Amino acid sequence: MKQDTSKGSSIHTGLGTVIARLGLLLIVPLAVGGCTFKKTDVQNPAEMAKYDPASTARIRLISGQGAYAGFVSGQSCEQYFNDTYRKALAARERPQGWSPSRIVPSGQSTDIFGMWPSDYQNNVIGMPASPVSAKIDETRRYFDERVVPAGQPMIVFVAFVTSGSSCSSAPVSFVPRAGADYEVRQAFQSQTFQTTCRNEVVELKAGEEKPMSPNYCIQDSSGDYHTRSVTPVSQAGQ
Repeated sequence: MKQDTSKGSSIHTGLGTVIARLGLLLIVPLAVGGCTFKKTDVQNPAEMAKYDPASTARIRLISGQGAYAGFVSGQSCEQYFNDTYRKALAARERPQGWSPSRIVPSGQSTDIFGMWPSDYQNNVIGMPASPVSAKIDETRRYFDERVVPAGQPMIVFVAFVTSGSSCSSAPVSFVPRAGADYEVRQAFQSQTFQTTCRNEVVELKAGEEKPMSPNYCIQDSSGDYHTRSVTPVSQAGQ
């Protein structure tokens, strides 16, 4: 599999390693034209109970079928990647504070479309729909809604990784506002002979979405990570 050769490629490779070590199996999507994949919204009472609009925010992570997502709250790019993440990688352990959006339960089998039973489920806590989430049945994606602390930096990462291709753009970093709703997803753009991707964040308000300009975790030539306001993109590889 070719890796992204951009400046921040080791971020992608390293996070991909962590994803694999967390036990998230790679999925090979099947090309099934014209199919829909009906999802069931399942409420998460324990997560819903954590929500306080005065001190927390809600995020929706769109992943599934080769697209993996996770986040960490309370750490900047510098704190997490230069310290927490680096130590965990050396010790072959889960980085402290890292929360995958979902781990596929053991013992499941895929159906004829290569989908696990949990792939047909969205875990919800009452966030408003977005244009993307409203059409989730038309895709192999699902979403998970989570409560996060407000007023603290958080890092969110979404990557597309299968046995045949991958596209892992730089993680986003932003500070959620109390009572606000956010959706984080991977955006693709197809051009002649190549496809690029980037992680994007939108704020949700009554069925509408407001694109945000988050910061990104970018690695410099010495191997250290820094918070940057640039919008990096990655090229899909095979």
